[in-house]
Amino acid sequence: MRRRTRSRGTTDLLSGGGFTARQVTALVVAILLAVVLVPVGAQAAQVVSAIITDPGGTNKARVDASGNLQIGGEVTVGNQAASPVPVAPQGTTMVEGSVAAQPALAGTSLADTISLDTIHPGGSSSDKFFGQNFSENQRVAVTSLTFDNEIQVGAATVGILIQALHPISGECGGNGGTAFEVGPPLFVHVGPEATLHLDFPYPFVSPTSPSGDWCLRAHLFNSGQQVAITAVGYLVETS
Repeated sequence: MRRRTRSRGTTDLLSGGGFTARQVTALVVAILLAVVLVPVGAQAAQVVSAIITDPGGTNKARVDASGNLQIGGEVTVGNQAASPVPVAPQGTTMVEGSVAAQPALAGTSLADTISLDTIHPGGSSSDKFFGQNFSENQRVAVTSLTFDNEIQVGAATVGILIQALHPISGECGGNGGTAFEVGPPLFVHVGPEATLHLDFPYPFVSPTSPSGDWCLRAHLFNSGQQVAITAVGYLVETS
């Protein structure tokens, strides 16, 4: 008679004095999870260290052993009255290049209302803001302009030009004086019997004359109209 023998399969080996099949499965899963998750943490650390970089990913800012941020190149800070950039003396930022802050924080406050009148005798179709000329080291940062075309009943749409001018002779762009424009103008249309208010969250900074005094002037191009313009801003002293 042949004696039948039973081969010892995997189940018998695992069910002997060692681990059960369920325990082995759990152990394998745990090992696989560890292998998958560890590189994710390493990659996350690499991403954080490379956040500050140029668009091509070639030049990167770095932090030295003392925790100071080091940058090679130029840094431009938009430091304005409406959105100032706070700078605290904590640590050191090493910059190989130049740092430009534009424009400076608000200086002397300015506010003025001028009337442009082409209706009444003696009225002027042109006038300068703030009643003064400025030096070549001064700039005007305008934060708001208000155009009132409601003074005259039945007023038509008007066109108003605002320019920075350098006087050549006489008054700065008015009363028979001659002047040349020192920067791009601002042209505005105001509807009939309407008020137009313009806010400049980033101030509209006027250009300056490289050769001497200058003024900020408004011109009314329509005859038989009357408009009041209010300008608010601040004076910036430059070196």
